[in-house]
Amino acid sequence: MMAQVRETEQEPFTFTGAKELEPIPIDAPGKIVQSRSVSSADYGITHEVPLDSTTEWTLENGVKVVWKEEFGKRSNVQVEAFRAGGYAYPGELNQHRLLNTFLRHLTVGGLSYSELTGWGLRNKLTLRPFLNSRSEGFSGSFAPGSSEPFFTLLHTFFTDVSVDEKKLEHVKEQLLKRVANPSPDTLYKDSVNQRMYRDNRFVEGFSESLLSSITSREMEQLYQSHFYNPRGFTFIFSGPMRTEEAKPLVEKYIASITAQAEEQELTYIDSPFTTGELEYRYQAPDVVSSKATVTQLHHETCDYTAENHLLNRVTAYILSSRYLKSIREDKGGTYHVGD
Repeated sequence: MMAQVRETEQEPFTFTGAKELEPIPIDAPGKIVQSRSVSSADYGITHEVPLDSTTEWTLENGVKVVWKEEFGKRSNVQVEAFRAGGYAYPGELNQHRLLNTFLRHLTVGGLSYSELTGWGLRNKLTLRPFLNSRSEGFSGSFAPGSSEPFFTLLHTFFTDVSVDEKKLEHVKEQLLKRVANPSPDTLYKDSVNQRMYRDNRFVEGFSESLLSSITSREMEQLYQSHFYNPRGFTFIFSGPMRTEEAKPLVEKYIASITAQAEEQELTYIDSPFTTGELEYRYQAPDVVSSKATVTQLHHETCDYTAENHLLNRVTAYILSSRYLKSIREDKGGTYHVGD
């Protein structure tokens, strides 16, 4: 076989260079229809640093952009974008969940995930879409000197995203293997979730029929239904870049994205916890050691506020410290204790 390989004529490897995201031809910038200076009081914020030097723009395509100048604390501009939606969109829930699994494998402006990652590193920027049970959006950052490439990428996520057939088949193959041969950890988590919730459709495994039937075109259409219409998105930029420098970029690359007039009808899916006390002992198959994991879960409802979120985190920290001292240090009963 080695002799056969040696005698086979091979084309010499030619390095073609790193791929670049091509500039986008935009006929005309969009318009900002309303502009105002905002403060913490305008957003009902009482537990944050005052919003000095912050401007809110409303764009003609239904997008809101909040730009906060912040110098001296960080070198990059941080970006968050969000809109109600996610798994609440019309259609089969598991198709939206499958799209979320595939987001990192999308082809954006002709660049694969690895090519886009390399391009982002060279340009000192990052931007990734996300999808969850109630919302969708983007998260990223960029150096002020890379603002033009960043906004080019942002515009491309709304206008030129495709699904590579070979990449989709590879992902489907890997997921089908997990369906056929779930790991011990997956079996444990599935058995616990079945008892924790009365109905939790977010943790169901993908069916073999869904994985076998979904096509690249269907996946592209799913992505477009979530991200090709900018209407309703709110973008928040915070970092060392002047508002006057950002304004023409926002007009050119965000306000110019075509918006659809209609909005999707959303149906939110809840996962109610099992009520009352429940004790469950799980015996893992093929156990080779006596190591055990003990988990205690307590749940209660409260208002979703910044204050309650902070109080919950402080309570978790206090309990973690107490457990660490009493269970690990005093009794030596465990290697790790945490919330």
